[in-house]
Amino acid sequence: MREPAPPYVGEGPRALWHVSEDPAIGRFEPHVSATASSSEPRVWAIDTRHLPLYWFPRDCPRGTFWATPETTAEDAALLEESTRVHIVEEGWLDAMRTTRVLAYRLAEETFTADPDVGGYWLSRDPVEPLE
Repeated sequence: MREPAPPYVGEGPRALWHVSEDPAIGRFEPHVSATASSSEPRVWAIDTRHLPLYWFPRDCPRGTFWATPETTAEDAALLEESTRVHIVEEGWLDAMRTTRVLAYRLAEETFTADPDVGGYWLSRDPVEPLE
């Protein structure tokens, strides 16, 4: 499993989230994601620690990285005070400034941790957002 992301400034308490540009989702139905490695319908969620990976418009290409225990001291020094770095293509800056993304907090009862990717959670049941 991939190492978890480091804490970030202002990180809230641990919770599960789904991020969307849609402001009116009342219920998440299990479905097969276009990028899923399984054909089983599921609802996907992300934990608070990994939430910043989704603070972007849906189709915005991006890269995110942070120092790990394997990062050399010289490379870690390049990050200066940052705990992580997010990169987007210049052509997406206007969309970054104008797109509103919403984080729906989800109840954790029906979710289990993704066995392959740390910070990702899966539910086989429909899920209504708590907020």
